[in-house]
Amino acid sequence: MNTKTLIYLIIPVLLFGSAISAQTATAFASGDAINQTILNAAMQQVNCKTNFTVSFLNQVVSVVPNASSTLTPFITGIQYDTSQLQLYANSGNGPAFRSYLTNTYDPELRTIRTSWVSSLKNVNVTKGTIKTLRSDYNASKATYESCAFGALKIFANEKVAAYQSDMLQYRQTIVKLDSNGINTQSLNQTLSGVATTVITPLQNAISLASNESQLRAAINSYCIFDGCPSGLNYHLAAKFDLGVLTGIAGKVSSMNLTTSQRANLTTAQGDLSVSSSTLQTAGTSRYIGNQSTEVWSNLKGAGSLLRQILGRK
Repeated sequence: MNTKTLIYLIIPVLLFGSAISAQTATAFASGDAINQTILNAAMQQVNCKTNFTVSFLNQVVSVVPNASSTLTPFITGIQYDTSQLQLYANSGNGPAFRSYLTNTYDPELRTIRTSWVSSLKNVNVTKGTIKTLRSDYNASKATYESCAFGALKIFANEKVAAYQSDMLQYRQTIVKLDSNGINTQSLNQTLSGVATTVITPLQNAISLASNESQLRAAINSYCIFDGCPSGLNYHLAAKFDLGVLTGIAGKVSSMNLTTSQRANLTTAQGDLSVSSSTLQTAGTSRYIGNQSTEVWSNLKGAGSLLRQILGRK
């Protein structure tokens, strides 16, 4: 039986390519404890993929011994890559972990996916062998899916925890601003919006997910910042900074200002207006074109002018 026929019969759709690599990148940021938990979840996902890959390749070798010379180096390589990632995870080195995952581990999986079948060329594979391989593959795949779901569930819950930690920090900032007489009504509304449009829907989607693909969809559908390519992006950091600076500008406007200071205030308010307009245009999509630059450069400009008015560097 030829190799092409074998491929169709075994259905070897190996689940290669580590989707958690991009997801991990969006979650590094909320303190050492959460960062380490996210790393551990990512490492668990890597182990799921490696165990599945090695198990299946060993099964192929066991029934097609002639494939050993091609497949054994793949097994050794992916196991080495996994051990390197484990070292980075154990040391809490998120950037190194993410870099190795993206630039070494994932490409290795893709190479295996596209190359392993060449080991079966010129091999007379019987129907009995095909049946064995297909059964072994299905068993390994079921184990992988259970493993991956558990790992991704940890990651998903930690994404929620990270968001809640961010919210706590923003609330603490509001308390400080309020104590200094800054109007914080819009800031409180902004945080309320995060809860109702991002965090609660994300929690519900995670709770309802029954498989890995549904969990991935949930994770990629709700972001409080700008991390969901095709999901809802709340742009919290920009909205919050806009609210803070608008509140400060409002307080400054009631002060006895010089002509120069009043001119700077007018310019700052104009900058804030541009930033606000760009955010409204972006809506819940990711920034496109120069939107990010327009938002943040104008916020930075307004902040600089307000600090000048208040005599701060």
